[in-house]
Amino acid sequence: MDIDPISAGSMVAAFESARWAFWSVVVSTGAAFISLITAVVAFFALRTWRDEAIETAKREWKKSIINLNMRLSSAFGTVTPQRSASYDTYHREDLRALIDASVACWSSLLVTLEQNHRLRKNILEKYARAYLELIKMFDNYEEGKATRDEIQMKIQELYVFPPELYDYF
Repeated sequence: MDIDPISAGSMVAAFESARWAFWSVVVSTGAAFISLITAVVAFFALRTWRDEAIETAKREWKKSIINLNMRLSSAFGTVTPQRSASYDTYHREDLRALIDASVACWSSLLVTLEQNHRLRKNILEKYARAYLELIKMFDNYEEGKATRDEIQMKIQELYVFPPELYDYF
């Protein structure tokens, strides 16, 4: 039996084509598997990053409250008309700057919680009113209608986080 060289070459080319197609499928399947693993890792990394952002915002908020409380502890117990000038000279700017920083950290925490509506709702229900009361108490303190101890009690209320956040912090 005589083999035609063209037929033999065609048969070898077809065989090699099939082998290349098989290995292309194997490599493509491997690449798809690696892409799936990358997507899973990215999902968990994003989730961890979000939790870390919440933790950082909470830490900054707590730090701002501690700073406010520390500075407030050196202020007058009550601002009286006789102490008003001294309060303006030594305390007003520092305390206003610290409460502004605290409110900024609070806002940052709320923005960070945008992705978790349940936590955001709970935070707003429990702390938004207390924060507004703190600002009003601060204004009353500067007018001599509230004491430093009352403000520090309100700060302690704000400093404690609700049990719903323990999973995140």
